[in-house]
Amino acid sequence: MLRKIKKITLDLKNNLVYRNNINKMYSGKFFRKNIELSAYSANILINLLMEKYNPNSVLDIGCGNGIYLKEFQNNNVDILGVDGSANAKKTALISPELILLKDLREPFFINSKFDLTLCIEVAEHIDEEYVDTFINNICNYSNRIIFTAAPPGQGGTHHVNEQPCEYWIKKFARYNYILDTNETELTSRELEAQNGVFWLYKNLMIFKKRF
Repeated sequence: MLRKIKKITLDLKNNLVYRNNINKMYSGKFFRKNIELSAYSANILINLLMEKYNPNSVLDIGCGNGIYLKEFQNNNVDILGVDGSANAKKTALISPELILLKDLREPFFINSKFDLTLCIEVAEHIDEEYVDTFINNICNYSNRIIFTAAPPGQGGTHHVNEQPCEYWIKKFARYNYILDTNETELTSRELEAQNGVFWLYKNLMIFKKRF
């Protein structure tokens, strides 16, 4: 019994340390800088996705301050975001109530399904020991996933797991999702042609569920 209590106490302490660290790493300044870098490209990407898929509902995992969700909301799409940093809510471009605070390294449950799930430049921030749980979380809520992740050498704030696209393709395959090569290539070319930021068109992978 004493051992169990000690483990619970340690888990709570570790979780508190993680929360404090993540709020420091992903500060209000971090999210405000993201607006400067990504606002134009977010508009381009969401316009392309609206044209291709015309979703009624979208989930964004690792949504930050909701820069992509805001563009969907402007198109009358139902939105929900998930993020690990409290600063995402504090700097939110959408209603803070539409952002759920969750530890992305741990399993979480949302009692809804969505037409699209986004996960943009988040995976490289997740330590490899938690990646399988993280990918499972992404795969639980829709049949089509819009995903980008920094490859080796890109660099950035707390990039602890930069991997080539083949790594992520194998991870998603474990959960019965395959890369939609045609849609990925078309969307990437359109993003580049419209001068979207490089990490969107270079890192983009569009996955679809295999039935």
